[in-house]
Amino acid sequence: MNMKEQALKVLHGQTPDILPSYFTTCQIMVCSAYPDMPPHDAGVQGKDAYGVTQVQEGGTWTVDTSVPSVIDDIDSWRDQLVFPDPEAVDWEQVSAIDEKIFHPDRENMVVDLLCTKGIFERMHFLMGFEDTVCSLLTDEDEARAFADAVTDIKLAWIEKMLAYYKPDMLSFQDDYAFKDGLFFSKDTFREIFKPNLKRVVDLVHDHGVIAKIHCCGKMEDLLDEYIELGVDCLDPVQPVNDIVSMLDKAEGKIGLVGGLDFQNVIDRPDATEETIRAEVRRACDTYGGKGPFMLYGASVRQQDPTAYAPGQVMGIVIDEYVNHVLKAARPAA
Repeated sequence: MNMKEQALKVLHGQTPDILPSYFTTCQIMVCSAYPDMPPHDAGVQGKDAYGVTQVQEGGTWTVDTSVPSVIDDIDSWRDQLVFPDPEAVDWEQVSAIDEKIFHPDRENMVVDLLCTKGIFERMHFLMGFEDTVCSLLTDEDEARAFADAVTDIKLAWIEKMLAYYKPDMLSFQDDYAFKDGLFFSKDTFREIFKPNLKRVVDLVHDHGVIAKIHCCGKMEDLLDEYIELGVDCLDPVQPVNDIVSMLDKAEGKIGLVGGLDFQNVIDRPDATEETIRAEVRRACDTYGGKGPFMLYGASVRQQDPTAYAPGQVMGIVIDEYVNHVLKAARPAA
């Protein structure tokens, strides 16, 4: 039983023989020179390479809204924004150091290189969420030019990272939805973001790498768009979506990585071990075997190594998956 092969089936839109789990078949790598997050030694607050002040909140970096935005108006983005230069990085040195830090197990694991703060996210990190969304309605031409320019610099960085890190998969993270629906209309997505996402997906494929798009929230209305773009797989596909219906459409076209309800169940402060185990079983039984699906969920504890210890949240999730899926799949002695 080679679970990396089962994971790769899902990541190419095929139904696996045995349900894989992202937590046990995929290994995250991060480029330490990546400009969209503060330096690793920044503590709980720091500036990214675009000049945005970020704070650690809810297990991730987010904008410090007490600090004025880098861009104060959509018409000013050309004058106020300085893009970080990937040519200024010693890529040989940085990638060698990161290789030693992450020790990627390329034989047994799918190596997943993170590319956080995608096109829309980078725009609203620079200009503020409300102002960015309003600009999509009030000044579409400037918003499109801004999105194009952000994509240009993203592509320059991704080109370098793919060349030096050689992952199996690149996760391009760009949220377009909240728990009830999209942030903006599908027409806006098609006109401004879809062409630029196509450029990202095509570049990743040019390197022979799997293109995974991360989009939180109720994003099922974009499934056809992602399929048309040639995206290989999506995460975290939260259960606010009709995942069973999505799987019917996804077969042979796109993989779905997710299903676990961390927000409402697993990450709750009052979650018990049995509650967590029951949610793992629910997701495995509801979605497993019904299409190209891999178990996963975005947790605020995902980047905390202590959370993977026995009896801790991530440790419980993995243990229940192993007992409920992998041990059940092994033939009796």
